[in-house]
Amino acid sequence: MTQALFEYTRPFNWQPTEHYGPEGSSDWSEWDEQDLATAQEFLDLAGERINWLHPSKSGLPLEGVKGEPDYAAQSGGHIFLIGEHFWPGFPDPPQFAIVKCHPVERTTQHLGHFDYWPETWTRKDR
Repeated sequence: MTQALFEYTRPFNWQPTEHYGPEGSSDWSEWDEQDLATAQEFLDLAGERINWLHPSKSGLPLEGVKGEPDYAAQSGGHIFLIGEHFWPGFPDPPQFAIVKCHPVERTTQHLGHFDYWPETWTRKDR
């Protein structure tokens, strides 16, 4: 299952929060159960049609969010945020980081890093 999830995430160069490496790295053997669950959640989200907006235009309740995300969207009762890294690429993480916010519990969950946007996602530039 680990290798299959790795293959499905490869087109996005998705990498878990703690295990990023060179693009195309086959270091999936270090993924733990949390990484596998996060990869599956990212893939599920990548299959949805989502319109990403700049947070100031999204109208989403973003109080308590640290930093300034570049994009925000809502899906399945959760708020998702994407931030762009200033220095992407090895040895730094891929270009984008994605975070899932649970508005009721007021908690966040990091869903990894990626370089390439899913075709089902659209983003509105400034």
